[in-house]
Amino acid sequence: MLMKIETDSDLSYEDLFEQATEDISTYLWAIQEWLDPEDGYAQDYLLMLILSNRKRSRVATERMTQDVPSEYQPYRTKLVSLKDRAEDLLTEELLLHNKRIETIVSDEFLQRVKVLESDLLKLRHITHDGILFDNTEWVEDDLREYAKRFLMNFHDMALANGELEEKPFQSVIKAEEFREKFAGTEQLFRKYFGYFHVVQDLFPSLRDREYDPDLWWLNHIPGPDDVEEDEVSEAFMDELVKAFHAEKHPATEDCPQADNVIAYAFNELDPELNRDTREHLLTCGGCFDLFMDLRAAEADAGGEVSEV
Repeated sequence: MLMKIETDSDLSYEDLFEQATEDISTYLWAIQEWLDPEDGYAQDYLLMLILSNRKRSRVATERMTQDVPSEYQPYRTKLVSLKDRAEDLLTEELLLHNKRIETIVSDEFLQRVKVLESDLLKLRHITHDGILFDNTEWVEDDLREYAKRFLMNFHDMALANGELEEKPFQSVIKAEEFREKFAGTEQLFRKYFGYFHVVQDLFPSLRDREYDPDLWWLNHIPGPDDVEEDEVSEAFMDELVKAFHAEKHPATEDCPQADNVIAYAFNELDPELNRDTREHLLTCGGCFDLFMDLRAAEADAGGEVSEV
């Protein structure tokens, strides 16, 4: 029978040391790969690994001081030695590249935040307009895809963001713009948390993976009622909408499906084309706006427009 650590996370010593071995090894490897890039890994990917696994490594070694049984002491000594080696490389060599790190944080990391924003808006968009599709199972698959991708990427970025506020990064890396942008995304995540009920099964596994699960999204299971859209600032939502539509067709008049969308709006489209048109509406921002404008105009006039 495995012994349990008397903490909220309830990790066994076996699990603790297995996870710590993975995290500390990854932390050290990512720094070494950055300093001597042989395998062609992107530096923003390596920096994300360094930050997130440094956080995990630090918490893991702190947890290892909690009455570790004697049979685990040799493993603890080895892991602490590996972590200390990584810390030495970090302070003595990696931070000499502080300007490059700042560039990655201000460029690549900010771009990652924009992707998070886009995924979050897509999730909201699909949820609100799921009626566009006849196949609700297909809609559910899309919701799970975007929710899972957002959650996993947001989680790693949250760990990295927190580490940028710790020594020695705090004193040598300027990351205010990134942290401010990420804070806005986290605010919106809180408001839209209910949309993530489609992947609520992921939350316990994420929580189990962290040694110190003192993160608000790991301490709650989202439900459909956990959405507070009205409190999101209009300016922030406008920014998200721009990011979302930037990935879509730039202009409705250039879209070959525009005529079909108009016909569909007035119930004049060949029924065999209805499904393709509904699916197109979710991928083309211009056509979706056109459809919504036609629906609103016809509703104001008292006419009949196709229900999406």
